[in-house]
Amino acid sequence: MEDHFVTITLPRLREMLPFPIEWHPYGPLDGELRIIHHGISHKLLVSQHPEVRPLQLERLTQLNADHPNVLIMADRITSDAKEALRNRKVAYLEANGNIFLDQPGLFLWVDSQPPLPF
Repeated sequence: MEDHFVTITLPRLREMLPFPIEWHPYGPLDGELRIIHHGISHKLLVSQHPEVRPLQLERLTQLNADHPNVLIMADRITSDAKEALRNRKVAYLEANGNIFLDQPGLFLWVDSQPPLPF
């Protein structure tokens, strides 16, 4: 799945955001994404999933409690799951470029990209 993230999701994110993004395939989870905004590096621990549905919310909420800077990355996240993740302040990134991230000094929310045909 990392190759998919590097070849599809990361380039889409770089097209959408006007600031530097770095990917490092190491860390306590699946990797580390750094978004540099106004000279501040926002480090996110990436947890990759093929798909996110509401039934996974408790586990993902606990993951966010254990790692407050976690970014849930998935090929697809259902609309109900996205709404619940936003309500719980859990950051996410879909392969199509939809993103929610609410950190001090950086707020991103894009939910206009159509699903990718996987």
